[in-house]
Amino acid sequence: MSTFKKVNRWLNLKIIYPLFSRIYWNFSVVAKFNAPAALMRQGKDSSEAHTDLFMGNDAKLLRSRFPNGEFIEYLARKYRLKSILSLEDDYDKDMDIICAKYKINHIKSLNHISAKTIFQDEKDLKKYLKLIHNANNFPMLIRCRAGADRTGVACALYRIEKQRWKNFLAWLEMLTFFHVPFKFKWASKFVLNYKKGI
Repeated sequence: MSTFKKVNRWLNLKIIYPLFSRIYWNFSVVAKFNAPAALMRQGKDSSEAHTDLFMGNDAKLLRSRFPNGEFIEYLARKYRLKSILSLEDDYDKDMDIICAKYKINHIKSLNHISAKTIFQDEKDLKKYLKLIHNANNFPMLIRCRAGADRTGVACALYRIEKQRWKNFLAWLEMLTFFHVPFKFKWASKFVLNYKKGI
């Protein structure tokens, strides 16, 4: 690696990403562990399994727009990610390599993940609810292309299901992450009318 690339990487990991991740990556910590939690991290075989201890103030659920490999590396080191839920087919080719390096489970199991169809299918909704109710998936990053609409709906459902937020408050939070209600009317309608435990 050239000196320029090393310096650039150091600047990104130490200064630029921590300072500007909310602006550029539409990144935020959605939820933290309420109490210390010991979670098993499973490697490729049972000999690689070990336990991570997450304290009560550690990040549990995170959100961002389309991340590159270097940003995932930053998040993996800082937050010890266990999984990434991609709400989009397109992703950086380095993502799977970085995920394998840090033993992160890259989840791409939802079938209908376009901005106009996500969670409209009951099977996908049930899969997602199962994911967020499984403690072994956390800390988890949820991401799509802009981190606004699909990710916004997913985080709103987490707020309603796990944190008992009112639908309207969860919808208002979506707006602070650049969700455009008149462009994706279905998303606003879905969140505002969502009934917990479907």
